[in-house]
Amino acid sequence: RLVSKFFNEFRRLSNEPDNEAVRQSVRESSQALVNDFHRLRTELDEVRQHIDARLDGYVREVNASAEEIRDLNIRIKVSEIGGAVPNDLLDKRDMALRKLGSYMDLNMHKSEDGSFKVDVRGIGPLVSGTEAQRFQTERTQADDKGKRDNSLDVRTSSNTSGVVTHLIRGGKVGGLLEVRDQVLSSIQDRLDDLAFTLSDSVNQIHQQGFTRNGHQGLNFFKALDSTDRAAEHFELSDEVRSNVNNIAAAAQADAPSDNRIAIAISGLQGQKLMNQGGATMDDWYNSIISDVGVAGSKTRSAMNQQHDIMTQLTKIRDQVSGVSVDEETTTLMQFQHAFDASAKVIQVADECLKQVLELRR
Repeated sequence: RLVSKFFNEFRRLSNEPDNEAVRQSVRESSQALVNDFHRLRTELDEVRQHIDARLDGYVREVNASAEEIRDLNIRIKVSEIGGAVPNDLLDKRDMALRKLGSYMDLNMHKSEDGSFKVDVRGIGPLVSGTEAQRFQTERTQADDKGKRDNSLDVRTSSNTSGVVTHLIRGGKVGGLLEVRDQVLSSIQDRLDDLAFTLSDSVNQIHQQGFTRNGHQGLNFFKALDSTDRAAEHFELSDEVRSNVNNIAAAAQADAPSDNRIAIAISGLQGQKLMNQGGATMDDWYNSIISDVGVAGSKTRSAMNQQHDIMTQLTKIRDQVSGVSVDEETTTLMQFQHAFDASAKVIQVADECLKQVLELRR
C-alpha cells in the first residue's frame, strides 16, 4: 500500500508541480515508505534473534537429554549385571529418548549389551553406550546457505568438519534452522532487492530533472552501493529531507509547469523492474506479504498433519507395549479371588482350632 501511495503522490505532483504543499506530501509519503522498510527489516531481525535464542536453549536441552540417556545406559547395565530388573530406569530412558527425538531426526537402536545407541541422521553418533557427544553454538559469519552474519552455528565433535548447522533435519532444531536460513533469509533478500531497485530507479530519473531552484543531478534517495541490507540503509537524500524544493519535477530548468520528471517517476510503478523483468515493484512487495502468509499456512498444515501421524503412531505403540486395562482387570480379579479363598481357609482353620481347644476344656 505504501509503495502505491508513494507513486500516487508523484502523480499528484505531476498535476501541480509548483505546489509546495503537494511537495511536502510527496516527502511525507516517501518518509513513511522509508519507515515501513525499516520496520519490516527490524521485525525480521528480531524474529531471527528470537530464533537464535530458542535454538541455543534447545541445544542445551539436547545435550542434557543425551547425557541422561548415557547415564541411564550405565545404571541399567549395572542393575542387570546384579540380577535386578530396572523397570523404572527403563521407563526413564524411554521418556528421555522420546524427548530427544522431538529435537531432530534420529536413528535409535539397541546394542548387544542392552544399551541404546543414538545417531543423528546425516551427522553421526550422539549417544553410544557410555559416551555422549555434545552440541555447542557460536556466532559466526554469514555463509552461502542462508545463514546471516552473527547468527548461531551449531557444532559437534562427532562430525569431521565440526559445523553441522545445515545437516540437522526435522524436529524443533531443524524447523528453527529452516525458518531462519531459508524462509526468513528469502524474505529479507527480496525486501532488500525491492529497496535497492526502488532507490536506484527513482534516483536515475530524479538526477535528470531540475529542482525549483534550477539545480540538476540530485538524488531523491541516498545512493545504495548494493542490495546487501538495502532495506536497512534505505533513506531519503539529505537534500530532499531538508528542503522540498529540491524535489525535481521538471525536465527543463526554470519551467514551473514542467512535470515530465514527476510523470516519469510515477510511471515506474507499472514497469516490470523486479525478478529480471517479471514483476512490477507493487507485485513484488505484495508477493512478499503473500508468501509470509502462505509460509505460515503451510507450516500450520504440516504441523497438524504431523500431529495426526504422531497420534496414530502413539496408538500403535501403546497397542504393542502398553498396558491392557482388560487384562489388568482380569488379573486383579484373579488376585482378589485368591485372597478371598486364602482368607476363607484361614477362617476355617481358626474355627477348627477353637473347637479343638474347647474339647480339651
